[in-house]
Amino acid sequence: MGICSIFCWLAAQIPQILKNYYRLQDTSRLSIYFLVQWYVGDSMNLIGAMLTRPATWQIILEVNYATADLTLVLWQYVWHTHWRQ
Repeated sequence: MGICSIFCWLAAQIPQILKNYYRLQDTSRLSIYFLVQWYVGDSMNLIGAMLTRPATWQIILEVNYATADLTLVLWQYVWHTHWRQ
């Protein structure tokens, strides 16, 4: 069950990223404060994971979270609200 949970969490943000990119081409419904707070939280988890030297899969999981957050925050939010226009 734990492994199944990990795989679900690995793919949790992918549908939102794809929907924003292909269908909506808009992120105005997402709060930048929420996205930044989400990224900071996942980044702190990544730093904590690296400092405590857990299992390799835990670091990979945290890198995935931080990367997905950056995709939503930096690439999609900034692109659709500032650069694209």
